[in-house]
Amino acid sequence: MEVLKQPSPFATPIARTPNSVNYDNLEFSFLVSEDFKNWLEIHNWMHKLLPIRQFENQYKENYDRLGDSKEIRFQNASLILMNSVSQGFMEVVFTNCFPISLGGIDFSSTVTDSNPVVSTVQFAYSGYTISTI
Repeated sequence: MEVLKQPSPFATPIARTPNSVNYDNLEFSFLVSEDFKNWLEIHNWMHKLLPIRQFENQYKENYDRLGDSKEIRFQNASLILMNSVSQGFMEVVFTNCFPISLGGIDFSSTVTDSNPVVSTVQFAYSGYTISTI
């Protein structure tokens, strides 16, 4: 939150409470499945958010991209926080999420170990609620 500064005839402006709250983006790393299904799902979702590319296909593309509702564009996301014995104790629900950045995947033919593939994703959202479980 940024404090508002009200001009004053005196030397120091008057500090006022802010009228909005700014949130950082939701960012996390995830294991990419062997068939890349989870990575591709986010990738395809991001492409559905783009503007229509070809005018002659605008009606078909628009229907395929958005369907009948805004639910394809925005989704609520739940994050369950776990304690030291892997039991959920708190839930954070992020509202109206949509992906804004998807990390790349490193491909290498020189690696001999079977290391898991990890990628990152960033989501923008309009707010969140926190509740105990």
